[in-house]
Amino acid sequence: MIKTWWLSKNQREQRLLLAGGVFFALVFFWYGVVVPLNNTISRQLQENRKLSESLVWITTETESQGLVKIKVLPTDMEKVVMDSALKAQLTITIQAHDDDQLTVTPFSLPTDKLVLWLDDLKTNWGLQPCEMQLAAEPENNSNLAVKKLVLQKAGSNG
Repeated sequence: MIKTWWLSKNQREQRLLLAGGVFFALVFFWYGVVVPLNNTISRQLQENRKLSESLVWITTETESQGLVKIKVLPTDMEKVVMDSALKAQLTITIQAHDDDQLTVTPFSLPTDKLVLWLDDLKTNWGLQPCEMQLAAEPENNSNLAVKKLVLQKAGSNG
């Protein structure tokens, strides 16, 4: 029945019908397969990005709260802090310390150096400030006078 219908069409109509069929197949393939795949890939990439951001946030928060050990200090805190300060070209004085906390007293330095040094202590050694007393230096606005800085191991409730 289809064969007789096809043969009843002249050659020009057959070509038009074939072209229409190919066009319809391409449109069906494009909108039925390619577009849904692209949309799914887009959604998956977006979800992956969100999950990656969440992972970074969770990791940072758990490390800063001491829920996950950052690093085990190879030596005592005083040596780590002194070595880190020396590496950052800072001159500090350690006033007192116990197993989980260390108090550093008066020193002065540029704000950016303080931030980099505290970040190094947190990132590389798991030490974070739990108390800070700062003052601006009247003679040099870019410097901070650190009156008191108490450092503790991440996760300590000092």
